[in-house]
Parts: sequence; structure tokens; C-alpha cells
Amino acid sequence: MKAKILGLMERGLIFSNHAVERMIQPSRGLTKEEVKQAIRKGKIVEQQRPDVIVLQAYEPAVCVVVGLCDDYLVVITARRGTK
Repeated sequence: MKAKILGLMERGLIFSNHAVERMIQPSRGLTKEEVKQAIRKGKIVEQQRPDVIVLQAYEPAVCVVVGLCDDYLVVITARRGTK
């Protein structure tokens, strides 16, 4: 599954409006690059549905929820910390 996530990310990565709104909150303060790194380095910790995956990176601690589409990956939300 991780290989599929990374492959979709290489094809295209879209940040939902919700994700961007959350990322720019002062308490989260995440950049797109930090989220990309979390997707690359993070471990799958939950599969909410066949097409919705939660990844957790630890250095720095970032939790990312992604949606798998046919040709690209969507960042649904992201935050600092652990799940």
C-alpha cells in the first residue's frame, strides 16, 4: 500500500482546501514540504476506508490523512503530533 501511495504522489499531489486551512493555523504551522516528507517517511497507522489512509511520521511528528484517487493523491488533512 505504501508503494501505491508514493506512486500516486509522484503522479500528482493535491491539497484539499480543508487541509490547507488546517496547515496554516498557528497551532499547526505546517508547510507543504513537511507534509510531503511525512507522506514519504511516515508509516500507515490506519486505513479508514479502502481509499482513505492515515500516515504518521515521527521526526518531526506529523499525522496526515490522504485519499487515494485513480491518478493522484489528495491530502485531506494534516497536523503536528501523533494520531
